Amino acid sequence: MRGVFRWVQSGRGRFGARARTVGRSAARVTCSPRGGDFVWTDARPPAFSLIELLLVLAVVAVLGGLALPAGRRALEFGRVVRTQALFAQWRAALEGYRAEYGAYPEIAAGGLLESELLAGALTGRDSLGREALADGLNGNLRRLRFLEPAASDWLRLDAPATRAVVVDAFGNSDIAVLYDRDGDGWIRGEEAVLPPLRPGNAREGFGEPITLAGAGTLRDSGVRARIAFVTVGAGDGREPMCSWRD
Repeated sequence: MRGVFRWVQSGRGRFGARARTVGRSAARVTCSPRGGDFVWTDARPPAFSLIELLLVLAVVAVLGGLALPAGRRALEFGRVVRTQALFAQWRAALEGYRAEYGAYPEIAAGGLLESELLAGALTGRDSLGREALADGLNGNLRRLRFLEPAASDWLRLDAPATRAVVVDAFGNSDIAVLYDRDGDGWIRGEEAVLPPLRPGNAREGFGEPITLAGAGTLRDSGVRARIAFVTVGAGDGREPMCSWRD
């Protein structure tokens, strides 16, 4: 292998030093000015030992384990915020309908939100955004648009799509609708009885119905509202999504 020579001036005279490179490692040969002794000096950069690498990987794994739950909590909190914003939009649109026509529209069947009824009453269109027929307007005879739903709020069904269902930010289409039927400004007693609610939707599949925490308290104590919405939220039954928690 061809060598590279470099002359170094010292107080005792001249002596030669040759550097040799093999692969990525380098070695330097120096000659003592007093004799013919050669000194090999390893010039390779220091490397991590196996134990050091394993220690770094362990630290990264621990930090990752701490970060993942925090990320999931942040994602779930974002879904909670989006669902509450969706419910607030529906309430505002229903109040607009009531101001225009004198009463709330019936947008539920069996206590659960019916997407075609919601679309007809609040948008004057069907669930796919097409011009609704007269019998699909749900009382919105002037075809007024009280609501501009986002595309992410609707889940298309069938193939080709013939209808769509509205879902919350968790992907749940079972959304309970509660009305203040007696006009006292409270939803309580029989008005606050929740129908069975399932996580999921018709396209991706439903889970088993969940008994929501606080359902009995809601029926007994009630909530001060004229119309309210409830879903199972994340689907664990511990923290349902309610429209009055905003």
